[in-house]
Amino acid sequence: AMSGPPQQPLPLPSLPGLVPVPLKVVGSEADQNPRRRQCNCRRSNCLKLYCECFATGIYCCDGCNCLSCYNNFPNEKTRRDAIETTLERNTNAFRPKINT
Repeated sequence: AMSGPPQQPLPLPSLPGLVPVPLKVVGSEADQNPRRRQCNCRRSNCLKLYCECFATGIYCCDGCNCLSCYNNFPNEKTRRDAIETTLERNTNAFRPKINT
């Protein structure tokens, strides 16, 4: 039997060009939606698919530069109607785009 201190694991070689990924902070806004969009809608009330937030299925946020926005909680009924209308025209509207 070998005696002495337990063998230390070898340190992993650091690979150039790799940035360490910070651990996710639970409960942060970025954690709720990793790809937080910011739209600049002017005339669509953020209820058309050119609004990145609406198309992604998330509410607009303070970071958006939109005008007369309806893609938010107070306008949920109008927003639901817009979602239903959009889905009637395009059943794949709010599905994530998967590259195949």
